[in-house]
Amino acid sequence: MKKRLSNLSEQRLYEEIIGTVGHYRAEIYRKVRVADVVDINALPTRATGTYALQAHFDICVCDEDQIPEFVIEFDGGGHDPRHDMKKDAIAVAANLAMFRIDETLLNRAQLGMTFLQYLVHTWFLAGEFRRMRENGEVSADEPFVMSGFLKPDAKNIFDSEFDFRMPAVGKLSRIMKSAGYWTDPLDHLRMSSLIMGRDDSSFIGFAAVPLGAAIACGRARIDVGTPCLGGLEELPFGWSALSDFCEGLVVEDLCDSVEITLTGGGHAALRHDDLLGEIIDLRAKGYRVMRGMSGPESPLLELAKRP
Repeated sequence: MKKRLSNLSEQRLYEEIIGTVGHYRAEIYRKVRVADVVDINALPTRATGTYALQAHFDICVCDEDQIPEFVIEFDGGGHDPRHDMKKDAIAVAANLAMFRIDETLLNRAQLGMTFLQYLVHTWFLAGEFRRMRENGEVSADEPFVMSGFLKPDAKNIFDSEFDFRMPAVGKLSRIMKSAGYWTDPLDHLRMSSLIMGRDDSSFIGFAAVPLGAAIACGRARIDVGTPCLGGLEELPFGWSALSDFCEGLVVEDLCDSVEITLTGGGHAALRHDDLLGEIIDLRAKGYRVMRGMSGPESPLLELAKRP
């Protein structure tokens, strides 16, 4: 009896990124044996090499010369985690970038781009950034920022398809102005926002804005397992680039919270006290501040940075 080579979620993953991968003239290989991706003779133990002969990677993305760039493991509902540590150790030993995802990241989209498409863009543009550094086109300490890559027909230096925050802030401004809360061009600075992260590439964003006597809040989370970041780890702020996608999501969630509150449903929205309590809990769990700004009514950043 024949079996499916991929389950439905793995097929969705493939279809979601195939176009973006092709944009960089790269290719996707599915269900690739680990030993065909890494040199088992360079692995630390014989047992690890034996496992590499038996196991496979769900997705392997290769460049146009068929050299592996990175792999993706889909840890869905039926995933058996018993051998994850072995596969993770192989990725680390081979300096092979590995990204572990689950259903929550499938088709997670904003502004017409999904997180997984953004991940592919981030990887290949990081390679271009490294080339530019090596050729002296950018300084060695220049931070890697995805929004620094502009559209081909950019109208200004902020016109990037990878800037998710400012379009969401623009949407928030329109909502607040329409409701009569914001009248000054700088009123958007009253919004507080915060991105926290942990070394396993779990990123959580918070945002808050005063709304009369209340404070509307937004929250967003992206969890990406990254046993090995490969070349991303070599760049200033390379790891941090994965969190940029979260910035737009959290402001979009804040917009939803504001609209819910304005229509009388504030009792169902995220409470400010709960948000502050979660920040305290996250600090205890090893999350640290990546970036943020505090408005006058919400101490998000100060609370997260408190020793």
